[in-house]
Amino acid sequence: MIEYYTPQQVAYFVVEEDLDIKSTIDLIHEIFLKEYSYIDYKYRENEEIFQKETLTYTNFITFKQEFDNEIRKDKQNDYLDKYKHFIHIQPNFFLITRLMLLFTKKHRRIKLRTLLKLHGYKRRKSNIISKIHDSIIFYHLTTFHKNDQKDISDFELDEWITIKLL
Repeated sequence: MIEYYTPQQVAYFVVEEDLDIKSTIDLIHEIFLKEYSYIDYKYRENEEIFQKETLTYTNFITFKQEFDNEIRKDKQNDYLDKYKHFIHIQPNFFLITRLMLLFTKKHRRIKLRTLLKLHGYKRRKSNIISKIHDSIIFYHLTTFHKNDQKDISDFELDEWITIKLL
């Protein structure tokens, strides 16, 4: 659940927020200025590579059906190999939430049941709640119920969680 910004994760954010190419490039520049410590070490030295890869992964998400069709045709090339690897990478809810709160929204709401489902769980278990708590801490987020700050472990399954930046 805890990971640094990668082009794959930023691409999921770009698609979710429906950003155009210029806005995407501006966003990446802002990430390099304001969120440098959260960028995966592999990309910290080259903003241009981060931009190009983010745009590539954005295309993979946007044109998923077309890429899936090409794979069914048994076509082989480096671009399709990169896509085959990408389709197994899931969006990181908390990383994307941090980006949303920094650049597009003031808060994000979700029910605990939905949050658990996003992580492949149907029931509240202490290990998944602990992982969620660690992610909230890592990404400098905080959780509220209505206007009261509340720890993630204290929420009922069907209560709305409001997530904000610390």
